[in-house]
Amino acid sequence: MISLVDVPALTLLNPWAHLVAHHGKRVENRTWMPPELLDRFLIHAGKGWDNGPIGNEWRDSTERITASAIVAVARLAHGCNSSRWSDTLRCGCGIWAMAGQCHWVLNEVIVLPEPVPCSGRQGLWRPSPDVAAAVAAQLNSAVAP
Repeated sequence: MISLVDVPALTLLNPWAHLVAHHGKRVENRTWMPPELLDRFLIHAGKGWDNGPIGNEWRDSTERITASAIVAVARLAHGCNSSRWSDTLRCGCGIWAMAGQCHWVLNEVIVLPEPVPCSGRQGLWRPSPDVAAAVAAQLNSAVAP
């Protein structure tokens, strides 16, 4: 039985949340390092949209892109700030790692069969007990024998 009591969520703009959940994006770029004891966290697709070049490429996608919902659960493999203070230094975190940012390297991303609607927030935040229970129920049914 998977418990998500006290598991935080992180809101990502789309298309980034969609790319984490469905297209193998395994680095989230932030201006801050993840907390040291962070292990598992929920990926929340925010209602906002990144209007940069990649965001605009995805804006006209025919894929269903969910907003304002928990879409996945991820484990944090590690955080990296090797290139945080340089716009040119590249670390080994992969193609999604942006120079000048902290990298949250993800693994074990589990996509929810059905997104769980809820509002997001900035930073790491705690979902309501009913949202956490709805996410846990989907995970538990997926791993049940």
